Amino acid sequence: MQLFILSKSNPLSLSDALSLMEMGDSLLLIDEATNLIKLRDTRKLLATLKGRLYLLEDSLKERGLGCFLESEPQLFSKDVTIDYQGFVQLALSHAKVINWN
Repeated sequence: MQLFILSKSNPLSLSDALSLMEMGDSLLLIDEATNLIKLRDTRKLLATLKGRLYLLEDSLKERGLGCFLESEPQLFSKDVTIDYQGFVQLALSHAKVINWN
């Protein structure tokens, strides 16, 4: 199991990371990368995710992105957001953590 962490708002980086993901892997969007959920094409891409999606709660709040979670409940379930403690637990629960910029 691998954890891919994306921190920059770059659709190409997201696409590249998703192409390497396998079942059981996870993707965590933090900082500027949470802005990607505003893009319709990105949401379509995330719908094909092979693993689990997580969004850092503080990054979403700082950018006022809660409305996007509510607009797509099938994509953004209520357990998709995590706090910093959840971030640490997520990293510890994966065999490999990959920072993707």
